[in-house]
Amino acid sequence: MILEFILKILFQRILADFIGYYTLYLIFKIFNNKEELKWLQNPAENEGDELGKGCFLGAVGLIMFAGLFVIIGYIFFSN
Repeated sequence: MILEFILKILFQRILADFIGYYTLYLIFKIFNNKEELKWLQNPAENEGDELGKGCFLGAVGLIMFAGLFVIIGYIFFSN
């Protein structure tokens, strides 16, 4: 029960919501894409679109998290 709660906080809240959301926000901001910023900030019209947005944020968050660990590993284990 406690492990499930910790994993949910770690993967859903930190990786998907925080890292994924702000990574996409920065990408959209850099390329000055106003329409996508509205898509990211506003709730979806139906449940399927909201689920798709959550999956997209989760995938981006996992990719960024894995990339962060690769960079940290490279820094620590490089000569």
